[in-house]
Amino acid sequence: MTANQLLHKAILKRELRRNDASDNYVYLDDTIPNEAASDITLDNASESSLRNLASRGKQLATDEFSKNNQLRAFFKARAVPFIRKASKELIP
Repeated sequence: MTANQLLHKAILKRELRRNDASDNYVYLDDTIPNEAASDITLDNASESSLRNLASRGKQLATDEFSKNNQLRAFFKARAVPFIRKASKELIP
């Protein structure tokens, strides 16, 4: 994890703690094997490498979903659709 990612993670966790919402944070991370690391780059990843990354992410999310009761509870109820209200600043 880069220093920038660590900084953002720390800032987010601090804000969640300050607002008594630490339980609202789910962190998914995995390590790519050395054999695959040279094939998987953001600049020139092959289609098969991207599919591999996507499947690893889905598997990690599935594992966390099966273990985390709060995450499962979050997806039980359908969210109310978001309807953007026109801002007074945008109305001519």
